[in-house]
Amino acid sequence: MNERNFIYKLVRQTEEKFGCICYAHKDGNTNKTHVWWNICIDNYELYYSDEFRAWTKQWYRKSKDVNINLLFCYCNPTEEKLAKFAEENNLILNLDVKVNGNRKENQ
Repeated sequence: MNERNFIYKLVRQTEEKFGCICYAHKDGNTNKTHVWWNICIDNYELYYSDEFRAWTKQWYRKSKDVNINLLFCYCNPTEEKLAKFAEENNLILNLDVKVNGNRKENQ
């Protein structure tokens, strides 16, 4: 599984499990010698819950197996912020929608 597929799976499963908005973008230090994926959720209470903490620990372990660095964070997404990441081709966002209880993937 490639890096972007791994992150998409994480974003999608987080949304499905917790019912929150979740998106990811790649970030790093100034000279990009260290890079990581910011995994952002929009629910402050969820972010500090024990259930979410356990979820993140599971994903940290999985990410180490495939050599991907993660940083989970609480972020309130704005249209401008998401558009900026999308323009930079640096946004992973779940666009699956359910129609009559069935999953329909947007391409």
